[in-house]
Amino acid sequence: MSAMIDASSNEVYSTTLNLPSMESTQIIKSLKTAFPGYPVDLLNDTACYSYAEKVYGNIKEKNFAFLNFGRGIGATLFTEGSMLGTASGSSTQFGHYSIDPHGPECICGNHGCLEVMISEQALKNRIPEFGQIPSLSALSEITFSDLGKAATFRDPTALAMVKEMAWELSIALSNLISTVNPSLIVLGGKIPDLGEYFLNEVREDLKKTGFRRMVDNVTVRYSQLQSDSFLNGAMKYFFDIHYSFTNQDPTNFFIG
Repeated sequence: MSAMIDASSNEVYSTTLNLPSMESTQIIKSLKTAFPGYPVDLLNDTACYSYAEKVYGNIKEKNFAFLNFGRGIGATLFTEGSMLGTASGSSTQFGHYSIDPHGPECICGNHGCLEVMISEQALKNRIPEFGQIPSLSALSEITFSDLGKAATFRDPTALAMVKEMAWELSIALSNLISTVNPSLIVLGGKIPDLGEYFLNEVREDLKKTGFRRMVDNVTVRYSQLQSDSFLNGAMKYFFDIHYSFTNQDPTNFFIG
């Protein structure tokens, strides 16, 4: 689920899903009875994606951060080889880190959150800040892939926008680095479609922000997996953490 899942209060919140017919506090209660006879695990999509990256991406670093970019922005942290918290997504909320307190209002009520500044759904509204991109003007929605292609063809507005987004992300990353000191940061989801120009700008901008001793020792790269790899991660996490082949009762319900 693309949401933060609080096991202590049986609540789902901060979700990009449209769930008009069900209050967040009812979801978990309903899921517990929705699949009789089967084990069920309710997991956060970014956490599962990060677990897939760790296992199938063959990550050797014990301390790393995984960021998932799409309609929202999620993050999962690994310290000493273990996921911070569980795969419920309730330990971090990177998407609502504010990089501009005077920026546009976010759905969470704050201003200038990463999600309202550089998530995929924010792209269409941000283009006028930098000018016009003729190749994208007829599109009702703009994707990272659309913007990345325009930047690849050296559209000046696209380049300026990508450059600014890289700077904004670097500010957030520098604070993340100063807080948890990861040796690797993986950018996953759809943001790799912005291309190498964006990634190189983020790397260069990090040299200008944050605590240099930590920042200089961090590798930043794109994910090596497809954006739907969270499904493989969910399967692997479930079997590694919760499932027991010797358990005679298959009806357990797990969160994270």
